Amino acid sequence: MNDDASAIGAPTGQGLRDWTESLKDPVLFSLTAHAPDAIMVLDLDGRIRFINWTAGGLSIEKVLGTEVYGYVPADQRAAMRECFDSVKTTHKASTYQNVYTNPDDRTISFWDSRVAPVLQAGEVVALVVISSDVTERREAAAQREMLFAVSLDMLCVAGFDGFFKRINPAFQKTLQYTKEELLSRAYADFVHPDDVLRTQLASEALSQGRDVVDFENRYRRKDGQYRTLSWRGTADRAAKMIFAVARDVTEQRALELQLRQSQKMDAIGQLAGGLAHDFNNLLLAIMGNTEAAQLQLGAEHEVAEHLTDIARASERASGLVKELLALGSRRPSQVLPLEINQFLASLATTLRRLVPASIELTLVPQRETIVVSADAAQLEQVLLNLCLNARDAMPAGGQLTLEAQTQHDDQAAGHELGAAPGTYAVISVTDTGRGMSPEVRERIFEPFFTTKDPGKGTGLGLATAYAIVKQHNGSLQVQSQPGMGSCFRIYLPTSAAATAEVAARLQTPLPVGYGTVLLAEDEELVKRAVTSILRSAGYDVVGVANGLEALAVLESGRHIDLVLLDIVMPKLGGLPTLMRIKERWPNVKVVLSSGYHDGTGGAVPPGTRVLEKPYRAEDLLSCLSEALGT
Repeated sequence: MNDDASAIGAPTGQGLRDWTESLKDPVLFSLTAHAPDAIMVLDLDGRIRFINWTAGGLSIEKVLGTEVYGYVPADQRAAMRECFDSVKTTHKASTYQNVYTNPDDRTISFWDSRVAPVLQAGEVVALVVISSDVTERREAAAQREMLFAVSLDMLCVAGFDGFFKRINPAFQKTLQYTKEELLSRAYADFVHPDDVLRTQLASEALSQGRDVVDFENRYRRKDGQYRTLSWRGTADRAAKMIFAVARDVTEQRALELQLRQSQKMDAIGQLAGGLAHDFNNLLLAIMGNTEAAQLQLGAEHEVAEHLTDIARASERASGLVKELLALGSRRPSQVLPLEINQFLASLATTLRRLVPASIELTLVPQRETIVVSADAAQLEQVLLNLCLNARDAMPAGGQLTLEAQTQHDDQAAGHELGAAPGTYAVISVTDTGRGMSPEVRERIFEPFFTTKDPGKGTGLGLATAYAIVKQHNGSLQVQSQPGMGSCFRIYLPTSAAATAEVAARLQTPLPVGYGTVLLAEDEELVKRAVTSILRSAGYDVVGVANGLEALAVLESGRHIDLVLLDIVMPKLGGLPTLMRIKERWPNVKVVLSSGYHDGTGGAVPPGTRVLEKPYRAEDLLSCLSEALGT
């Protein structure tokens, strides 16, 4: 407002009363009566000499001549007096805020008031107060501030100059920086180097008036880890400000990656499942004929070494199929007695193909036999993960050691491992790589935690390994220091029963067969190989191509001691054939055999023996001997 009284129509030389009367001019009164703001003229004592309108419950006649201080709470009067005194002293306009309670409905409103002096001959003779109801604006601003403060999403206002102007608490919580740290540096300083250019292009698009939707980049957290943020933003070009909201989608993207990986694994599993049955049949034919040839020719024959190589290659091929099925989650968990020394020796063969020549792989077996009850495929998954992590920690080469031990200290097992006291098999994976800091070491088993670059690790490998070991009632421990390498130790409870079973199996010669076996197998190569093994052991064998032919043999009245049924056969498969045999000939023993069974056609009845192809002659003869009780 102007300091000049003429700005509000105060005639020079007239008294205040005459001047306020002039405000009642019809035209001027009409303008002020319909103004949205409240306009008052106060004398120097604060009495109301003119007012254009009043709130509900009051009237112009009622308030004229009364002190303005009576319409505000007592605790606000000092601020009003201070403002009025300042205007009287300086002859300059000033402002104050106050709260008004409507006497009709007790509603509370908030007002911003501007105060200007009325001057005559250089002296202040009155004050003009123009008050605006800012209740809605104030409440809207308060709501915005509250939403800004409590939002779980990251809200910010940034300038075209590349600096944050405002950030909400969620921004600080997600990135772990203080408000001052985030506002004092260009936001590009926090962006992953690979994402800086894309971020600059997005900022330029905003400055040109184009909104940004679902833009993602990575921001560095204070601990050095990167978080993936998904942005939506718009800009006020006149104010040169960007208004943006971000959401931390790090875990979501990791889960999506896990899902894609799972889908890939499922596709691999479907492919492996489709091939497994036929491939295992071929392997069984190779293995069966090889073992038959070895028995007939003896160890001294000139081709014995070649036959041994064929047998080993067949077993490795069988292992590859099992690995593919396990990788695609197509192979059910099989907890069986597992001799650790033999297991590690077989694994070392695979590892030597996976680690570069710059890494020396050493296997240190235990002298005594160590047997645990475990799923070999799952345990192999754990060790492969640990060994491949060790490989990645030694890019320039080093030493990787696999060692098997036993730990008999019940006290250590119970207290250090958090597991039940007892005797444990200990498998150590030791490398001479980069090692880990204490902070990293504390978090390595957390899902989605990884120290690898984006795209090179999901953070699920060690978490999965930890879960698998726990499922085996064991423990996974780590020791590591920066620059000193790492040592992971897998503790698995040993099994006395499993040890006895393995020892007995190693010492027991191949069982001799008695009786007649009805072999239902559609693959001719497999049928011939299995028939050869059975007859060499002393069994009489009747071979058929499917379940219908097997039932026909039983219908003929021929004496059959045991039926060996392939699960997947044309015309009538093994499971429906089994059901019919149980109904008609309940005393006939039945063993199922399959290269791969995904559950199609029904589940295998509980208690039914299943021989997984490809099997060795020892496995076949032992299974049949157990089934017949011989």
